[in-house]
Amino acid sequence: NHDACILGLLNERFFNEPNRGLLRWTREAMKPEHLSWLASMPMTMKGNLASIARFRESGRNDSADRLSFLASHSSPQNPENWEWLDSAIRCREILDQFRVDFIFVGHTHVPALIANEMGVFGLESGYSYLINPGSVGQSRDHDRRASYGILDTEAFTYKNFRIEYDIHRTKVFFREMGYTDFQIKQLLNV
Repeated sequence: NHDACILGLLNERFFNEPNRGLLRWTREAMKPEHLSWLASMPMTMKGNLASIARFRESGRNDSADRLSFLASHSSPQNPENWEWLDSAIRCREILDQFRVDFIFVGHTHVPALIANEMGVFGLESGYSYLINPGSVGQSRDHDRRASYGILDTEAFTYKNFRIEYDIHRTKVFFREMGYTDFQIKQLLNV
């Protein structure tokens, strides 16, 4: 949604200050070739994740040896509507609609691993999953550390990680841009 605003595809009125000012700054700071590249990116991406172990075991390299995925910043159903997938029930509806092994999303900035069936809490064969790795900055789950995830297709595991990052450096950068401490707290959600 921030990228769409930078490209002029989403009105700034959908954002609060100080985000609007930061979006304008980002748009002005980007080179034309970077804006062109950003504009060329699709709203969703679909593909396959290779499992090296399955390739070695089967000696084949076809779709039977791959895990399908769909990636979208918000809901892949209507990515330009910027829906927050913040309900397990809604996530399961999306999983049922798209019938892929994995759907990767962001937008809510809250880490999540949700299976298409209730009562499944880790990766198990035969289920599909929606994964949100969280975010670096603007955490919305009250944990200011950077959040990311690793999906291991060979071991068939997913793990979410939290690491410290230099928030102080980011605050200094925003101060130098003229933001107040209150605005910086809003931008970083800390």
